Amino acid sequence: MLDKSEEYCKVGSAQAIIGSMELSQDQKELFVAFHEPAESGLNGHVWVYDTQDGALLRKYDNVCYQPVKIMYKEENNLRYGSHDENKYM
Repeated sequence: MLDKSEEYCKVGSAQAIIGSMELSQDQKELFVAFHEPAESGLNGHVWVYDTQDGALLRKYDNVCYQPVKIMYKEENNLRYGSHDENKYM
C-alpha cells in the first residue's frame, strides 16, 4: 500500500498546498484536499486516488476555499441527499 518512499501521485500544480489527506474506511481510496494559491475564488480541490497504484479516480475542483480538514460522515447521518453511499466532505 502506501509504504514506498518514491513519488506516489501528483496533486495539482507545483504551487499546490495540501491541507488534508484521509483514507477511506476500507483504505482503498486516498482523499487529498489542497488549494492553488495562484487561483482566485474557490481555489480548493479534493482529488481521490487509488491506494494500490496511485491512479487518480475522481476530481472535485473548485469546491471550497483553502481546505484544512477532510471529515468522513456516513451518508445516512446527513440531513439532505441520497442515502446510498458514504461521502467525504
